[in-house]
Amino acid sequence: MKRKVHVREGPGALELLEEAVHLLRRAPAGTLLAYYLGALPFVLAALFFWSDLSRDSAAADRLLPASLGLALLFVWMKTWQTVFARCLRAQLAGEPMPRWNFSRLLRVALTQTVLQFTGLILLPLAAVILLPFGWLYSFYQSATVMGDGETPGLRLAFTAAWRQCKLWQLQNHYVLATTKLFGWFVFANLIMATLGVPQLLKMFFGIETFFTQSMSSAVNTTFLAAMIGLTWLCLDPLLKAVYVLRCFYGASLQSGEDLRADLRRFRAPVPAAALLVLGLGLFAADFSRAATAPPAAPTGVAPPELNQSIEKTIRQREFTWRAPREKIVKPKPEDKQDGWYDQQVKKFKQAVSNLIQSIDDFLKKIFGQRGAGSARSGGAGWMTPVHALLYVLIAVVMGALVLLLIRVWRRRQAPPAAVSSEAIAPVPDLTQDDVAADQLPDDEWLRLARQLLERGELRLALRAFYLSSLAHLARRELILLAKFKSNRDYERELGRRGHALPELHATFRQNITTFDRVWYGRHETTREQLEDFALNVERIRAC
Repeated sequence: MKRKVHVREGPGALELLEEAVHLLRRAPAGTLLAYYLGALPFVLAALFFWSDLSRDSAAADRLLPASLGLALLFVWMKTWQTVFARCLRAQLAGEPMPRWNFSRLLRVALTQTVLQFTGLILLPLAAVILLPFGWLYSFYQSATVMGDGETPGLRLAFTAAWRQCKLWQLQNHYVLATTKLFGWFVFANLIMATLGVPQLLKMFFGIETFFTQSMSSAVNTTFLAAMIGLTWLCLDPLLKAVYVLRCFYGASLQSGEDLRADLRRFRAPVPAAALLVLGLGLFAADFSRAATAPPAAPTGVAPPELNQSIEKTIRQREFTWRAPREKIVKPKPEDKQDGWYDQQVKKFKQAVSNLIQSIDDFLKKIFGQRGAGSARSGGAGWMTPVHALLYVLIAVVMGALVLLLIRVWRRRQAPPAAVSSEAIAPVPDLTQDDVAADQLPDDEWLRLARQLLERGELRLALRAFYLSSLAHLARRELILLAKFKSNRDYERELGRRGHALPELHATFRQNITTFDRVWYGRHETTREQLEDFALNVERIRAC
C-alpha cells in the first residue's frame, strides 16, 4: 500500500507577489545590474532585428548572421538572468553572495542553452492554445533558477526544474493571471507616457518631434514592439523574483532551507570563555550539592502497622468470597411493619374510596334512593343508565385534569433554551517574537495594554500599544500587515499611502524609534515615557 504524501500549501498568490516586490526592493544595485546587463542587449537587438526585417528590402541577405547574433544574445540574457536569480536566492537564504568564475558561467550558459532553446517554440504554441502555458512557463522559469551551475549534471537540473514545475500549480496560475492583468496597465501607461511626453514638450517648450508631426505614422508595429519590450523589462524581474521564492519554498519542503534562513537571522556566536565559565559553574553547583546532602534515612515498616494493614486488606470485599455466608432471618408477615411507601399507597386508596363514596352520596341526594322493587315499577327503570353515564363523564373529567397536570409539570421540567455564546479569542503571549498585530482588534490591544500598565509590566504594555497602532492603520488600509515586514517597512509604506497626513507619519515614526529602542535595544522604559507613547497612539487614532 502506497504511503500518502502530504505536501503543505504554499503562500497565496498575492502574498507571493508582495514578498517578491519586497525582495526586489531590498536587492542591492549589483543584482539588478546583472539582470539588465543580460536583458537590455537582447531587447535592443530584437527591436533592431524587427525594424530591419520590416523596412529594409535587402534584409534577407543579413538574415542568417542577424539570427545567429540574436540567438547568442538570447543565451547571454539567460545566463545573466540565472546569475540574477541566484543572487536573489542567496539574499533570501541569508547567505553570502556566490562567486562567479569563467568555468561556472560557462556551465550555466551550456545548461540554459539546452534547457531554454525549446521554450522559443513551445511557449508561443502553448500561448495560442492557452491550457498548458502555465505549466510550461513555470518549468522554464524554474530552469532559470535551478540551473545555476551548482547542480552537477544537466539531468539533475532538469529534474529539479520539473519538480518545482509540478508544485502548487493553482498558485502559479493565479500569479500569471494577476501579472497579466497588471501588465496590461503597465503597457497602457507606457504608451500614454511615450505619446504624451512629446506633446508636453511641444506645449511648454515648442519642441517638435516625430510624434507631434505625424501621430498616425509614429504608431506602427515597431512602436508597439518597443512598448512590449519595455513592458517586459518592467515585469520580468518581478516574475523572476516570484519563481525564486517558489523554488526556495518548494526546495525547503525537503531541505528545510527556510528554517535555516530564519535561524541565520537570529544566530549569535557564543564566546568560548562564556561556555567554559558556565560549565565550571554547573560542575561546582553539582559538587556542593553532593557534599552537603544529608545521609539517606533507613526505610522500613513497623510490625504493628504491617499487621494492621494486612488485617484491613483481607477484610475487603474481593478477599471475603470464601468466608461462610451469614443467615438472614426473614420477619413473619404479622410482624412486618409497613414502610413509608406502603403507607402512602394505603392513604391514596382510602382517599379514592372516600371520593367515590362522596360522589355516590351526592347522586343519591339528587335522584333519590330507590328500593329493590322500584326497578319493577313503571317509569323508574331509566335511572340506571343515567348513573352509568354520570360515572363515565366524571372519569373523563378526571382524566383530562390528570393530562393537564402532566403537561404543566413537563413544561416546568423542560430544559432551558440553549444560550448562544461566542468564542473568546485567546490573549496572545507578548513575550513571544511571532505575535502579529492582526491577532486582536486595535481596541482589544488598547485594553490589554492598559491592563499591563496597571500591573506594572511597562515593556509588554509598550508592545501592546504599538501593536494597537499597527492594527488601527491596517484597518484603515494605510498599511498591509505581513510577517516579513520590519518596522521601517511599515514606516515607508505609511509614507506612501498616507502622504496626505504628514502629522500621522511623524507621530508613527517617533513611536517606532521609541519601540525599537526599548524592545530590541533592551533600554529601560519609564511610566512617563510610556504615557507619551500611549498619547501618540491616541493621536494616530484621531488623525
